[in-house]
Amino acid sequence: MIHEGVVILPPLSLALAGPEPEEIVVTGEHDPADPAETSSQVTVVTIDDRIPASADVATAVGRAPGAVIGRLGGLGDRATVGLRGSASRQVEVTIDGIPLNPEGGLAVDLSELPLRGFERVMIYRGLAPPLVGSGALGGVVELSTGERRVSSLTLSGGSWGTARGAALASGALPGPAAASGWFAVDGLATAGTFPWYDDGGTRITASDDRVVIRGNNDARQLSTLSRIQAGDPLRITVLHAGLWRSEGLPGATFAPSLGVRSDMSRHLIAARGEGTVGVVRGGLLLQGLRRTEVFDDRGGEIGLTADWLSSTTETGRARGTLSALPLPQLRLDAALGVSLDRFRSDDLLRSTIGARGGRRVTRGVLAAGLGPTSGAWRVTPGIVGIQIASSMTGAATDRTLILPRVGARLSASPAVTLKANAGAGARPPDLLELFGDRGPLVGNPMLRPERGITADLGIGGAWIRAQLEAVGFARRVHDLIVWSQGPQGVSRAENVDEATIIGLEGAGSWQGRWLELEASGALVRAVDTSDDPTYRGNQLPRVPAASVGLQGAVARDGLRLALDLSLAAGRFADDANLVPRPSQVLLGSTLALRRGPTSLELDVRNVLDRIVATVPRDPLVDDGSTAPAAVVDLAGYPLPGRTFLLTVRLQP
Repeated sequence: MIHEGVVILPPLSLALAGPEPEEIVVTGEHDPADPAETSSQVTVVTIDDRIPASADVATAVGRAPGAVIGRLGGLGDRATVGLRGSASRQVEVTIDGIPLNPEGGLAVDLSELPLRGFERVMIYRGLAPPLVGSGALGGVVELSTGERRVSSLTLSGGSWGTARGAALASGALPGPAAASGWFAVDGLATAGTFPWYDDGGTRITASDDRVVIRGNNDARQLSTLSRIQAGDPLRITVLHAGLWRSEGLPGATFAPSLGVRSDMSRHLIAARGEGTVGVVRGGLLLQGLRRTEVFDDRGGEIGLTADWLSSTTETGRARGTLSALPLPQLRLDAALGVSLDRFRSDDLLRSTIGARGGRRVTRGVLAAGLGPTSGAWRVTPGIVGIQIASSMTGAATDRTLILPRVGARLSASPAVTLKANAGAGARPPDLLELFGDRGPLVGNPMLRPERGITADLGIGGAWIRAQLEAVGFARRVHDLIVWSQGPQGVSRAENVDEATIIGLEGAGSWQGRWLELEASGALVRAVDTSDDPTYRGNQLPRVPAASVGLQGAVARDGLRLALDLSLAAGRFADDANLVPRPSQVLLGSTLALRRGPTSLELDVRNVLDRIVATVPRDPLVDDGSTAPAAVVDLAGYPLPGRTFLLTVRLQP
């Protein structure tokens, strides 16, 4: 929240959020993480009718410059995000400030989250504001529910046996406590049976190439989001996010599987109290997160042997915050939190007990804000301290990290804003990296935390109907954690000494009376700078050297036609840079008709039906010869061809 008054978010914050928002009157206390006031480089995407019905959270996040989405297939399949050349584990994902992967606990699957259950998505690229409470190296994706009264019902159906239904309701609740609620539910079922190009595992030989149907790619998912707020001036918020998912795991193009299954459930429950006494505002957050997954490979299609494994991760977290405004141009913030994690895995096939481990992370934050809150300039120095203790049978580690940072915001004119940030970030190894899964992933309890220093400088502005943004950034990461694959497909978590990432990202939008245009892009050089001569100077795998996103729409009299184009080029599948990936070009289109409370939408993904790409026939021989290969995700999973989704939405 912000000081009482009328606020319009500035152009730098809304470079990709579409047209200028209406003026919004809000009351309450200043929030240092508000996009209008923070020095952090942030993209805000509003969830409204401009977002296609087939879109998920990954689609919204992918509109931020420098965001790279990794998808393991089509509608409903796993999707993760990396920011500015980071790995997906280096991006923290939160719901109303409550983390789904505290301290980089896992790579969040964005397909698990109900996009229509949120009002906006904020993507902090690089350093997030200190009181966001994250030391993530890549950035933070903040999913925010809303305060407005709204209700909607959405039904969709389309290609590959896909059906989806979603409902959202919010508004005031009956009773004397001035309570409000926000409730969303989203269900998905898909067979996932799309065709893909199989080269038979022999790129040099074309005689065994064929188009086959993707098997074992079905998924069923139900996600819920409930939030209740009550009280004034002491506000109490209770939130629950639930997920139930069952799916086949079809494998990569070079190792498809027919019977491997995964069943997963996740529950996040949190309670937060916030109140103000004089010039001091305090808050207390209590959070519990439990995730259980059953991996069934009794046929032995993945890994070395047949496996039937159950793994459970539990996190308990408490965090207190204090903020004070002793002077009109001085703000002081402090936060202290502790997170306790437990991990266990059991071998259901052999009836044996697997790995047991735990982790405790204590985090403290001290920050200040100097300068007028919404004035011409503001400087925000801060420091984050992290103490990590992890243990399992026969091994224990204990480390302390101090992460200084500083940000600055300067309004050079009413139309131009400058932002700069510099500081350190860190991510402790998660429980899977520490302890493995008793299957193809072998943990390493002696892993060192990833540490990095980062800096960026950006300029943004608005002129009449146009908004522009350009940001340069640089980051050096030490002890980068990677999965190193050894003989027979088994991977072990290891530290890479050093990597350096530099880049330039930009975004722009133009809003006309009937025409809307948006663009974003990034140039990134991500290089291994460790002492190993085999890999030193090579580009980091899976990081595209260039990425571009373009969106355009024409809307008039309830009819809307939109096109979107994404491009990712210049990436490699391996550390040695011997296996280049072809450029990925995907074109989508949406035609929507709205009449009163009802809208009908036809969404087409991969309009060009591009499932085959040209790649070097032999990456070890630079003779210019090429061969066809499947269009794949970064991890080698094939992507679907032309996909249709028809949606009916009722929004009274």
